[in-house]
This record gives sequence, C-alpha cells and structure tokens, in this order.
Amino acid sequence: MINYTILPKTIFVFVALVFANLAHSQSSRMELDSLSHSTIGLNKTLIYITGGTAIFSSHLSLSLERNIYASDDIFFTSFWLKGSIGRDYYTMDEGLHRTYQLAFTNISGTGKNHFELSLGGSYCFDKSNYEYFIKLHDKEPEKYRIPEKSDHEHYYFAFALGYRYQKPGGVIMFRTGVGYPETLYVGIGLAL
Repeated sequence: MINYTILPKTIFVFVALVFANLAHSQSSRMELDSLSHSTIGLNKTLIYITGGTAIFSSHLSLSLERNIYASDDIFFTSFWLKGSIGRDYYTMDEGLHRTYQLAFTNISGTGKNHFELSLGGSYCFDKSNYEYFIKLHDKEPEKYRIPEKSDHEHYYFAFALGYRYQKPGGVIMFRTGVGYPETLYVGIGLAL
C-alpha cells in the first residue's frame, strides 16, 4: 500500500526552509532603489498559492521563490529560483496526481507591473492509476503483476508565461497567466 507518512515530513521540511529563508531575508533585505522604475527592492522571498484550470484538468500548488539576481535592466530585471508542491486532477482518468516543480523565473518590467517567464522541470506521480493497479493485483494476483511505482512517475517540462503584480518593498504578490502544470492560473501570496 501507499506510505502516507512522507507527506508530513515534506511539509515539515518545506516550513523549516521557509522560516530559515525568512530569517535570512530579514537580515539581508535589499534597500529600495531610488529610481522609481527599478525593481531592485523587491523582497527576496515569495510564498504563494496558485490555482489553475483547463477543460480536462485542475491544479493547486504551494510555491516558494527566492530572488537570486537583480539588476536595473528592464528586460532581465531579476531571476528567481522556484520550488513547488502541488496536486493535479484530471477528469479524463479521474486521477489525482502529486506534482513537484523546480524552475527558474525571469521577472521583467518596471515598478509594480511585471512580465514573468518561468522555465524548469516537473515531476508527477500518478497516484490514482498506481492505486488502481494495486487493487487489480489484489483481486487477481495471477493475472496482474505488482505495479512498480516507477511505472507511474513522469517528468515533464514546466513553464509559465504571465503577468505579476509585485510592488518594490510591498508585501502582496499577485500573478496570472498560462503554464504547465499550472494551466490557466491565478496566484496570490506574500513577498517577505
């Protein structure tokens, strides 16, 4: 059967990383740039929830982003490293899928309005299909083999293209756009 004890450990590690990151960002927060068009001064850490939907799927994730580079360049204003954990639901197979994402995000634009482009990778575990084959094996062990977890693991290219509202020095962040695995998404969170 499936071992559900890893979820609390994952959440604990994620929360511990958030608090460690908060402590570090408070001690090294960038000063606001005197130029009003610059995004230098965006808080270094973001934590946000994103929900997305398309015709045959829906997505919900919790993300942590950390600023790794900032400049005055209008096209390559800042680069961020993003980590996400989430769930996808596909209506075609009535499946619930666990997803993990790691990506680099480029933020472009001036002031509080930005264009975001995110590229990376996504890991998906097809939990419902895995459980289905376990049940088939339990009912008819001579006909069905024990499913391998690796048969239900998938790696995908992850991307996002959209708009981000994030004021330099502000606490609220809002984002919307299109991407995978987020689909047509809307997200809101805190800039710390």
